[in-house]
Amino acid sequence: MRELVELLTTKYGVELPMADLFLWGTEQSGVADIKSAIYMGPTKIEGADCDHYAFRQDEVDWQIWIQQGDKPLPRKMVITTTTEVSRPDYSVTYKWNLAPRLDDKMFTFVPTKDTYRIEIEQLDQQPASLGRRD
Repeated sequence: MRELVELLTTKYGVELPMADLFLWGTEQSGVADIKSAIYMGPTKIEGADCDHYAFRQDEVDWQIWIQQGDKPLPRKMVITTTTEVSRPDYSVTYKWNLAPRLDDKMFTFVPTKDTYRIEIEQLDQQPASLGRRD
């Protein structure tokens, strides 16, 4: 997934939401940008026991709830932009299916009669926001 995030950003200028989750543990993770962090305590997210953490960076505050136990998956995340007076935030709650039933038809594109191809152009230069952690 890290390679996909890097390819889309550098070649096409596409920044995936929540891409930071896939960069955690790499040099691109932005860990050095964290100004403060605190463990908020245990809580439940949709019935799952979780640990709640809060972090502060220059332009954003963010929180993450990680499921306790042998499957420490992120269950919820809230990102708040601190540079705007209204302090807008983005919130997501994750539901995991660790035993999905997939078949090849799910990955076969069948166009409708109104479908047409959209070409995605490569960037001539790197976007100014490349490497910025929002």
